[in-house]
Amino acid sequence: MEAKTRGGFPEAAYVLVSKKGYELRDDVDGEYCRTRLTQKAQHGYSEEFPEMRASFMITGAGIEKGNVENVRLIDVAPTLAAIMGARLPDAQGVNLLK
Repeated sequence: MEAKTRGGFPEAAYVLVSKKGYELRDDVDGEYCRTRLTQKAQHGYSEEFPEMRASFMITGAGIEKGNVENVRLIDVAPTLAAIMGARLPDAQGVNLLK
């Protein structure tokens, strides 16, 4: 239920998040325990791991210097649309530069 209330996985019965330093995989062949990195990126996100947060940087005419904290992916499109003079009335995110 928590995943649904946070806006993700509307049909999911449950969500798995691995402990830091571990990964969930769909292959069952090969070494069971590895001491070297086997994947450099995966889809997914958990607020429990701040290091999983992505960076968003933007510069250009009319964009003031500063920091915006906790940018969500759904905020990027409305922000870029506003810069280009377009509107996205059905977008869930917000213009980060307001």
